[in-house]
Amino acid sequence: MNKKESLVVFGLLIFSLLGAGFMITRNADSNDNQATVVVAKVNNYEISPEKVAEKIKGNDVFTLLDVRTMEEYEEGHIEGTLLLPLQLLNEQALVELGLDDKNKEIVIYCRSGNRSKQAYDLMSSWGYTNIKSLAGGINTFKEYNK
Repeated sequence: MNKKESLVVFGLLIFSLLGAGFMITRNADSNDNQATVVVAKVNNYEISPEKVAEKIKGNDVFTLLDVRTMEEYEEGHIEGTLLLPLQLLNEQALVELGLDDKNKEIVIYCRSGNRSKQAYDLMSSWGYTNIKSLAGGINTFKEYNK
C-alpha cells in the first residue's frame, strides 16, 4: 500500500469513528458514590435515554412504541409501552392502537436503534410530526437506568 492509499484508509477510519456515534460507560465501585455514566450521540431524529427517563419520572404525556418482536418484548420492555413489531407497522395498525393523532408525542424504540429508525422513517412519511427514536434503543436505556 502506498502513502496515498494509506492516507485514504486512515481518513476513512477517522471519519467512521467520528460519524458512528459512541457510548462510554464507567462502572464505579459501590463504595465511591459514583454512578454509571452513559453518553450516546443523539441524532436529530432521536431522543436521549436520559430525556426519556425524565419524561417517565415526570409523568409527561407521551406514548412509548416498541417495534421489536413479541419474544423480545416479553423478555423485557419499558413499563407502559405499546407493542407494534416493525414487520406489522402500517397506518391502520397505528390507528388501531389509538395513535391516529399524527401530532401526538411518540417515542419509538427497539433493541439498539436500527428498527426504530426504520419505524421513524415510515411514520414520518405518513405525516407523523412529533416522533423520536430512542437513541441506542432499550439496551442503552437499561444501561442508563442501572
